[in-house]
Amino acid sequence: MDDRSDALAPAVIAGDLLAFLRTHTGLDGVAYAEAPQRLTGGRDTLVFRFRLASAPGLDRPLVARVYPVARTAERAHFESAVHRALASQDYPAPAPLAVCERLEASGAPALLMDFVEGRSLLGDLERPRAMLGVPRLLAEAHLALHRLDARPVLESLSVAGVPAEQVSVDAVVARMEARAERCGLRLAAGLRWVHEHRPPETERAVVCHGDFHPGNVLVEDGSVTGVVDWPNIVVAEAAYDVGHTRHLLLAAPTGALPAPVRPLVALLRRVVARRYTSTYLGRAPLDETRVRYFEALAALNRLVEGTMARRFPDELGSGWRDLEASRRTAQHFTRLTGIALPEVTA
Repeated sequence: MDDRSDALAPAVIAGDLLAFLRTHTGLDGVAYAEAPQRLTGGRDTLVFRFRLASAPGLDRPLVARVYPVARTAERAHFESAVHRALASQDYPAPAPLAVCERLEASGAPALLMDFVEGRSLLGDLERPRAMLGVPRLLAEAHLALHRLDARPVLESLSVAGVPAEQVSVDAVVARMEARAERCGLRLAAGLRWVHEHRPPETERAVVCHGDFHPGNVLVEDGSVTGVVDWPNIVVAEAAYDVGHTRHLLLAAPTGALPAPVRPLVALLRRVVARRYTSTYLGRAPLDETRVRYFEALAALNRLVEGTMARRFPDELGSGWRDLEASRRTAQHFTRLTGIALPEVTA
């Protein structure tokens, strides 16, 4: 998210949040014990950590997730509903506190949540001693998510005005097709493969994160403390989520890498993906054919997402806008399906 606008300057956001919190709590004396500080991550959002003073019941570290000014508060309400349902089942998603539909000066919607202590699991991939523990921690947190009852999540979303159909695989495919058409992508062969090879639905649907990778998992002292970034949630079979995670581990954007280290990074990706998969499937076996199908769906979807983000950056923020990542994910789809896609260009 572009925070260069004066409306999204940290000082403006700080004033906006304080004004909202005074109204929300009914306490005019609410102040900052620690002023908002920008956190990394968030893709198309700005994330701030802060702490309040003179706010009984709220005197702990908090987070504000500030959405693009052009967006309505619909996404904030969506994520708040998801967080609330997950926290009610003791899953380590940050507990939501309030949604501000429009901050006064900036005009942006915001979601306020508890702050979760911990560092990104992604950082452990850069620490040789910690690296080998990443696949296990990732798989265990994923298994715990898939053991949850999906019904409270669907009920919470329904209260927020979100029908179950909006968090289905059908919705993911329909959105992908609409974006591909808008971008003028010639993906007829790939989309036909998605429809023709889609496996029959299973009876048990679980909560699928949809973007479950080390960057969205927080850890401390060898344990998972939080899982963040929930806008891509889908209620589907577990193979959907495992396939998406495997694709992310193998093909997610890494930024510009010097040519000499690329083979080593590719090898590391394969090792982590293989160990994550073996740990997960060793405890909760899944049909590998179904996992591979959803892995291919994830690859095609991210290819479309990246193109959309490059061509319409004001509408969609995504790490997949990186051209090299899009090319890598197109190659991944071809390896899984045998379907050659047109050359990826800007």
